[in-house]
This record gives sequence, C-alpha cells and structure tokens, in this order.
Amino acid sequence: MDKILRTERGGNDLPGFLHSLLLVMLAVVGMTGLVYHVLAPGGAIAGALGRLFSGYPVLSFLVLVGLLAMFFAARTQVGMRQRNQEANEVPLYFFVAIGMFFAGRLLVFGTL
Repeated sequence: MDKILRTERGGNDLPGFLHSLLLVMLAVVGMTGLVYHVLAPGGAIAGALGRLFSGYPVLSFLVLVGLLAMFFAARTQVGMRQRNQEANEVPLYFFVAIGMFFAGRLLVFGTL
C-alpha cells in the first residue's frame, strides 16, 4: 500500500482507476451473491438456522455469541500476522471470480 501511495501518478491514470473500481464492484457482487445464496429462504443453511432458532432460542443466542467471539478472535490473529507480512490479495480475487459468475448469471438469466 505504501508503494502505491508513494508512486508519482500522471494525469492520465483514469484507466487504472476504472480497472480498480471494476474489481471492487465485482468483488461486492460476489460477496452479495454468496451471502444471498447462503442465507436466502431457500438457501444453503436457511433451513438449519430456522430450526435452530425456533427450537432452541437460548442455545441459538449462545451459538451466535460464540460465533461472534470466534470471528473477532480470528480477525485479531490475522491482523497481527498481516502487520508483519504484505497483505494477501487471494480473498479479493476469489470474490472477483464469484462476482464474475453472478454478474454473468444476472446478464443471462436476469437473476442472481
């Protein structure tokens, strides 16, 4: 990131900006499509979550608190590791690939 900020930019950097904007937009489409297909009413885990929340409301609250605690602990560990290393771009390109898939489905079928 420091390398990007320190570089001298010319006045004609519009193609690079548009390329970066396209990558971010595809990544957002990928994240949105993935979350939609996982959590939608007919999604991958919607039935299991519905049964858990309706049958065991106290247990589901404890599971939710545990998942949040695991998420924040993992985020802290990854953040500490990335301070010593350069950032990995694999997750970005993973979501860009999924975004290309969902964008193609949206163009061909008209739905995610």
